[in-house]
Amino acid sequence: MHIIEKRRKLEALCDRIEMVRLRFLLLKAQVEMAALKGRLLSMASCPHSTAACPFREEKSGEIEQELAALDEELAFLTDLNQTMDYVSDEKLARLRLIAKRQYLDNGVRQPVLTEDELENLAIRQGNVTGAELSLMREHAAISRKLLAAIPFTRKLARVPAIAGGHHEKLNGKGYPLGLKGEEIPLQTRILAIADIYDALTAHDRPYKAPLRKEEALQILDGMAQNGEIAGELLAVFKRI
Repeated sequence: MHIIEKRRKLEALCDRIEMVRLRFLLLKAQVEMAALKGRLLSMASCPHSTAACPFREEKSGEIEQELAALDEELAFLTDLNQTMDYVSDEKLARLRLIAKRQYLDNGVRQPVLTEDELENLAIRQGNVTGAELSLMREHAAISRKLLAAIPFTRKLARVPAIAGGHHEKLNGKGYPLGLKGEEIPLQTRILAIADIYDALTAHDRPYKAPLRKEEALQILDGMAQNGEIAGELLAVFKRI
């Protein structure tokens, strides 16, 4: 699956939350089996009076609480897998606590979450990891390299630099070259605004819903105020 088609944090060839769900079902079954085994052993130790057996109702209550806790944890992981919102420190702490749970796989203890699943679920905001984001950002450099191999006429000679720099920011915090201010061609600054607007309002992005025009322009206004894009060019863009 291509990264830009990733709609959930655990999505790869399939949504791996289903694998997590199966592990939790197995863990619940193992809790119930252990409880049943304990009850049988308890009954065997006092065959003449089950009322006097050490396995009492409060023990059953503890098991029900444990099963309910597992259901709540799975629901939490499912929600975390789907959300694109900012994940708080409190939620990350709970995630890492859940990740310490183990189940038995052919007699061998295994974590309910693999390291990769934990890394993906721990994404602060959005649904891509740092490594995936770096890979996504390579497209700007690749575009520049591919375009540079084309024998453009003298009039179009700057196309590779213009197109390849559409993710540069005026404050120098863009990529791939970290250009700033006047180092960024005018055409690139124009293209950057159009590209951001298109990305915000596009209907073909599986990882997010399209924003309304007003919402997209509000974000662009914020970027202009932060010195990322040219405010004067944005003003012209709004009039088009």
